[in-house]
Amino acid sequence: MRREHTQGWTVRAVAWVFFGGLVAIRLFVGLFDLGVQTENLIVSVVLLLVPMALALAACVVAALRFEGLERRFWRMLAIATACLLCSESYWTWFVARVDFHGPALPALFEVLQLTAVIVFFWLVASMTRIGGTSSTAHVRFLLDVLAALTIGVGAIYWLWTFALFKGVVGGGWEVALIAASYPAVGSVFFGATAAVAIGWRSVRWRSWERLVAASLAIFAVGLFTFPSWYAELLGSIRPVSDGWFTSVLGFGYYLLVMALVYRITSVEEAKQVEHWSLPVPGPVWLGVVYPMALVVCMPFLGWAALEAGGQPGGLAIVVLAVFLAVILVVRSWLGSIERSSHRSMAVTDPVTGLFNYRYLHERLADEIANAVANSRPVALVCADIDDFQRLNAIHGHAFGDEVLIGVARVLSEECPENATACRPGSDDFTVILPSMDSEGAVAFVQRVQARIKRDLGVDGLPVILSVGVAICPDHATRADELIASAVASQQVARSTDLPVTVFDPTRVEVNDPVERLARVQQRAQRTTVRALAAAVDSRDPDSAHHSENVAELATALAQVLGLSEGHVESIGIAARLHDVGRIGIRDDVLYKSEPLTDEERRQIESHPVLGERILAPAHLDAILPAVRHHHERWDGEGYPDRLAGPQIPLDARILAVCDAFERMTSSRGSRTALSLTGAIAELERGSGSLFDPDVASAFNRMVARLHGQTMRERIRSAGVSRSDF
Repeated sequence: MRREHTQGWTVRAVAWVFFGGLVAIRLFVGLFDLGVQTENLIVSVVLLLVPMALALAACVVAALRFEGLERRFWRMLAIATACLLCSESYWTWFVARVDFHGPALPALFEVLQLTAVIVFFWLVASMTRIGGTSSTAHVRFLLDVLAALTIGVGAIYWLWTFALFKGVVGGGWEVALIAASYPAVGSVFFGATAAVAIGWRSVRWRSWERLVAASLAIFAVGLFTFPSWYAELLGSIRPVSDGWFTSVLGFGYYLLVMALVYRITSVEEAKQVEHWSLPVPGPVWLGVVYPMALVVCMPFLGWAALEAGGQPGGLAIVVLAVFLAVILVVRSWLGSIERSSHRSMAVTDPVTGLFNYRYLHERLADEIANAVANSRPVALVCADIDDFQRLNAIHGHAFGDEVLIGVARVLSEECPENATACRPGSDDFTVILPSMDSEGAVAFVQRVQARIKRDLGVDGLPVILSVGVAICPDHATRADELIASAVASQQVARSTDLPVTVFDPTRVEVNDPVERLARVQQRAQRTTVRALAAAVDSRDPDSAHHSENVAELATALAQVLGLSEGHVESIGIAARLHDVGRIGIRDDVLYKSEPLTDEERRQIESHPVLGERILAPAHLDAILPAVRHHHERWDGEGYPDRLAGPQIPLDARILAVCDAFERMTSSRGSRTALSLTGAIAELERGSGSLFDPDVASAFNRMVARLHGQTMRERIRSAGVSRSDF
């Protein structure tokens, strides 16, 4: 490390000695009477063009050596330096070979100078993050700089350069206007220097950073001196020494060379350049003070235009005033776009693109007011994704975001034209449905849940929403009360495993801590059930979602048989887990297509007992008889215990019918699914031998009642009841 440090100081010393040699050459040339024109040529080459060429080469080397942000920094400096090197080389050749007054202004080579200035300004803007991150903000920042330059050029032109060049041969108002732009640009360079100084916090500067800031300041000094020097040059009949002007610019460029020398030889070279932490002016300054300052300057330009109206140079002031007015108009327009964008961002969820919690309250209050005034209902739907936190923990937040986006897409596509979908929380979604009652809201929820179950899923397990519905004015007439009612209904749906619940005050008042604990345990139990059911179905690709399908049939049949709500829920859980014992069966036996041996058949017939053993530690005692006995036959020839008739638990008899029907109506492997009529006929043939006659008859009546419609969609609806049959 010490050796590298010593070598670094040696390189720096050599670089400074080289610069000292250039200065010595300049002084040595002054000792001889070579003539002003020859002396200017030598000084321009030695003190300006050589440092510029060295700076260009150094910037190119740095752009190739460094990565990321620093590569862009040195690359932009190389572009600006290359433009100015071409411009200054052309000027030096012209004054030496054609006319010592230089090419008449305006000239084409000044486009290169303008390009260099724009690159310099863009460099400072990008390095200090001025103007924010949006393209609109960057354009507005550039307009601010352009407006400041316009005011500066107008003031300098009218108060200084117009009088300076008015009577000069080769001058005139055009040259005066161009000359006025140099000090104006210089003032912006001073501003850029200040920005860099503030952003870098000079007490913590590294050496090369000080050199960059100093070079910008020196460029500004040189630009301020240009009008006086150029006016003297045009008004003289002999060549005028440009030693001061050339030396200042050359010294600034050599400081850029030294900045790179210091950067490369720094012991902190491995530390890459970061954005300069410039404190961006606050919203009061950007939104109020700065535009007012520009507007105040308008009368000055207008007054100057009137005063100069009868003079040849007055047109320039008028043009500048109009140009500033156009800038203000465009800036105001961009400001309105930014405010609109900020407003949209303030009420929009960045992940899903739906409206957020803030907009939900505003829109819901408006819809409730309109509903009350026009005597029409408003439905509010609140939903959340079951076990979303666990999904995030297992699959990662990126995958969780994909699920959120998928749910949001389904909601948006299913929403009526006048509805509003929002995402007020992490896994919460809310939909405002104007002019819709509870029946319409429930139908909307069922469409959404059917699509989500079909289109979204994780490892074969469908994404499930718990949904609550509240209606204005039936349940509440204030936004916060309606939201609370819908959320309470959604909590009931989650705790009871119902797909959707309409607000009912008798069901949401849960003050008993024992009941609250029971609901928490039920929810954890259902999570376990779904995971186990997914594991069972994943064993056999041909029977994917078999357990869920049997559960839907079994719960519908239990409702038809008039069982209690708790009993129906228990049968649904048993249906999802009735084949969990298959996890313990070897794959070569479970998937065997040839006839089974007696030993293999005994293994298959052991799965109900194995399922009972697996579920026993999970405190699912209510469903164990159904799991153990769902393969018993009404005639006593089933397994595992050869129970007959009423000895078989009712839940097991229900599962036997639904399991058989689901397998008969689903294609598996080479076996073709039976038609609905064929499956009903098979159930009738098995009635009294395989199945409980009463249960089979009730199931057949239910299926016949639903025939001609999409049966499972009808079963999932809340309209199936015993009275239908």
